[in-house]
Amino acid sequence: MKQENYLSEIAKIFGIRASALRYWESEGLLKFERNRENNYREPTMQNMLAVYDILFLRSLSIPVDKIRTCFASSLGEISDVFEENEQMLTRRIAELESSLVRLKKKSAAIRRIGELRARGATPACTSGCPRFTPSHSPNKRARANSFPNTNGWASAFVRVAKNRSSSSSKKIDLQKKNAI
Repeated sequence: MKQENYLSEIAKIFGIRASALRYWESEGLLKFERNRENNYREPTMQNMLAVYDILFLRSLSIPVDKIRTCFASSLGEISDVFEENEQMLTRRIAELESSLVRLKKKSAAIRRIGELRARGATPACTSGCPRFTPSHSPNKRARANSFPNTNGWASAFVRVAKNRSSSSSKKIDLQKKNAI
C-alpha cells in the first residue's frame, strides 16, 4: 500500500465502497483528517478501527443512527441498544419462520393439486378458478372413488366429492317425497 492511505484504498481493504465511508463520515460516525495540499481524506489507525466497529455493528443489523448512539454513549446505553436490537431480530426471525411455514404449506398444496390434475381430477375448491382446468368427466363420483385412499389433501378431496354427491341425492329424494 502507498504511503498515503486514500479513502478508496481503505474501502478496498474492508471490501466496501468508498461511498459508504463518505456516508458514515457525513453521519458523524467517522472523522477523517484532510490533507492540506489536496484536501484528500487521510484515514488514521483510529479511523480504521472505527470502520471495523461500524461493520461489526451493521452486521448485527444495527441502524446507523443507533451506531451513532453507541459511539457517544456509556456501556449501559450500548447494552440497551444491543438488547433492543436482539428483541427486534428475534421478532424478525419469528416472522421469517412463520413465512417459511406458510410457503412450505402452499408448496405442498400446489404439489398435491398437480398430482390430482395428473390423475384427471379437479378439486371442488378450485371450481371457477382460472388457474385450474376442470376435468370433463361425466361421472365425478366415479372419478373421486378412483383415488387411492391416502392421508391428507387427496383423501379430503375424495370425502368432499362423496359428500357432495350423497347430499345432492338426498336433496333429490326429499324433493320426490315432497312431490308425492
